[in-house]
Amino acid sequence: MKKIIFLIILFTAGIIFSQQETTFKEQDLIISLLEDYFAHVDNKDIDGMYRFFAMPLVLHFNADKPYHIKDKEEFEAIFSAWKRSPNSNFHSTRIDSIRVNNAFANYICVADVNFSRLDRKGNTINRQRVLYNLVKGGKYGPLGLLIKWFMKWKIYM
Repeated sequence: MKKIIFLIILFTAGIIFSQQETTFKEQDLIISLLEDYFAHVDNKDIDGMYRFFAMPLVLHFNADKPYHIKDKEEFEAIFSAWKRSPNSNFHSTRIDSIRVNNAFANYICVADVNFSRLDRKGNTINRQRVLYNLVKGGKYGPLGLLIKWFMKWKIYM
């Protein structure tokens, strides 16, 4: 009887403790950051958008080639062109879903974002899916791993 009780306890403990954590521990912080970023995108606030990025930066706008942005001037040039293009003809963004996955030791993560662009009446103009790669702080070397807990998350790709 003791063996059966022991086996039941062992089996139950194995089930309970073998389940993996399903969410990244800083998921709420990343979601909040992306919501703030989209608020700046909706306002077409280029300076506000810039604060969310770590430089240098790689962007890919469903084009043939990625854009390698090295500084604020290049960032402003690309997003000023975007602001004048038909792609910026929307009133607001509705975030449909965000899934955040830790990629490396709470230092790099990937956010899979599905969102809809809306007109002034709230009608959907288009839907998009974007993967945002985020890094804790700026892009720094091995010493950065020691101070990463004090740094903010930034989009780098």
